[in-house]
Amino acid sequence: MSTPFERNAKSVDFFLPRAYEERLENQYCYDYYPVIWQPQVYQIASYLGSQFSCNSMIDIGCGTATKLVQWHPQFQIIGVDYGSNLDYCKHEYPFGQWIEQDLEQPSLIQLERSVLQSSVIVCADVIEHLKDPSSLLVNISQLMKHAKFCILSTPDRELVYGYQHTGPPTNTAHVREWSKSELKQLLEYFQLRVSFIDWTIDNEVDKHLSTIFAVISHIEYDWIAHDSKISNSITHIAKAKDK
Repeated sequence: MSTPFERNAKSVDFFLPRAYEERLENQYCYDYYPVIWQPQVYQIASYLGSQFSCNSMIDIGCGTATKLVQWHPQFQIIGVDYGSNLDYCKHEYPFGQWIEQDLEQPSLIQLERSVLQSSVIVCADVIEHLKDPSSLLVNISQLMKHAKFCILSTPDRELVYGYQHTGPPTNTAHVREWSKSELKQLLEYFQLRVSFIDWTIDNEVDKHLSTIFAVISHIEYDWIAHDSKISNSITHIAKAKDK
């Protein structure tokens, strides 16, 4: 009997260059940073969630959920992670729903269809931390059968290090990093509908446009790719421009 986890990114070399060198002995990512990273990813999620009547924001790989909890009570918040990060969330934010999940294990995140149908998902700078992101992407693919949108982000290897960089990542918590075109191929390999892909600022201090973000849509909302008003709004938010 086939399972959702039969599709594997290793079989296509993660869509990375043949000469790319991974870091397979990466460190656990303790999410304690004085600088806020990927701030606009959550802004984009909030914008789409508000435009399309979402009640919940689901953060896959939420870390200590510092960015997620800012959107409560506008959204019901649901965080997915494991280890000390999730322990912290459960202790500090009892108003949230916290799901323990090792994103590298072949098991599905369990959420009610009714919750997903009114949800926007965030997966901000998680994929680069995983030795094999296949289970993460299978999970997102399964969740997107019902959820409206998912915003996934990751550093752009070529913009951070230059076009000749072949790894391993300088950040010792990262296993591998992609370019924008490589990431799009990987997402589409897992049958995810990429309605929009561009760059956003890396953090609130440096504001380098070096982080890729992809807006993944449910089939019913894939039309946003051709809606100039929505696309322009997303771009405006991503670049962190003042209104």
